Amino acid sequence: MDEDKIQSRGRLRDVLALAKSDGFCLNGGMKSKRQSFISKPFPKTRRNRLLKTESIVLAAVTGESPAVLTETVWALAREKPRVLPHRVIAITTTRGRERLKAELLESGIWNKLRKEVGAKKGELLFGASDSIRVIGSRTESCDLEDIVTAEDNLAAADAILETVRGLTSNPDIRLIASLAGGRKTMSTFMALALTLVGRPEDRLCHVLVNPPFDSPWLRPKFYFPIRSSIRHELKDQSGKTVEIVSSAKARIELAEVPFVPLAKLFERDLKQAAGGYAGLVARLRGRVEEGQLPLLRITPAQRMVQAGERRIHLNAQEFAMFEVVAQRRLRGESDVQGWKYFADLLKPSGAWRAEQLDDAEEWEHLRKLANSIRRKLKQALSDSSMADRLALTRQRGRIEIEWPREKISFI
Repeated sequence: MDEDKIQSRGRLRDVLALAKSDGFCLNGGMKSKRQSFISKPFPKTRRNRLLKTESIVLAAVTGESPAVLTETVWALAREKPRVLPHRVIAITTTRGRERLKAELLESGIWNKLRKEVGAKKGELLFGASDSIRVIGSRTESCDLEDIVTAEDNLAAADAILETVRGLTSNPDIRLIASLAGGRKTMSTFMALALTLVGRPEDRLCHVLVNPPFDSPWLRPKFYFPIRSSIRHELKDQSGKTVEIVSSAKARIELAEVPFVPLAKLFERDLKQAAGGYAGLVARLRGRVEEGQLPLLRITPAQRMVQAGERRIHLNAQEFAMFEVVAQRRLRGESDVQGWKYFADLLKPSGAWRAEQLDDAEEWEHLRKLANSIRRKLKQALSDSSMADRLALTRQRGRIEIEWPREKISFI
């Protein structure tokens, strides 16, 4: 093992201690075996344990109650073993950003929290330019002040997915996602994003605070319990004090929210550009539907297509068209663009005279044959979406079938 590399990572002391426990020494080897320390490297698992640096990131959706962030951190710090994120990221609106800055950063509350939980250098980093991520509008060149429309909801979904996906794609980051703050749809999208792109090692949580410490009418506002308890006054909307409570009575509990990480199931799709939350969901829905499709058996001798138990008989020209498209799908080739090119692919089939397919009028006949295939599929298959997948014509002149390759079989 390269000693200089170990020292550069600040782990030389740990390595030497482990080497000593295994009977090694740097200047002479072991007493019974005069081997060099370098000649016997540590097992891979131990080496990874010593050298791997894992960063814990807390990502939270927040609205106009920044306290959910400090309460979550305080609860994590009380876990055994305690957990202190290295970085904290808030996903919010412009209004939420101003609250975070005023109540946590400019007021000094965040620094007090770091001191209260004993955060060391490199822990609980919050306040840098990428720490507060504001949701941008989908229709205008501006950030969102609040989430009040369906378009705003989709913008929030895109922002949350982008942040979560970026974090979970890094193997050196372990994500803790909080859904305690913000609008209800923001919390929902956080949970859904972690389900779609999260990993088993990631966590999803919600913070619970007993009343009246969760009330916006508490003065001073409650952010986390401090060692020296203070008095809080609960005000009504007119400003009248209705209750006085001690911060010593505050109870904060972190509730773990179990989720099913689906990233491994859709690994191929997640490597592609997301296209936003709605685009990713549509793509993954398609994959789920494909998994439920039956085996497609194609029998050239009988000019028959069978989907599950349903059989569709085609005439010679119809079957030639379907066979060409199915073979291309089976080989993983791209769709056919335009009837002229498709006519050239049909020439070896023998269902037409070669020169016949050079005629533009015959290309129009191919369109009519494709419509005939579609009608036969609709009549034979009770599931119209299945028939649409097998119909040859697509938008923008594409000619193909949408059926998983592993479920196509020629007999």
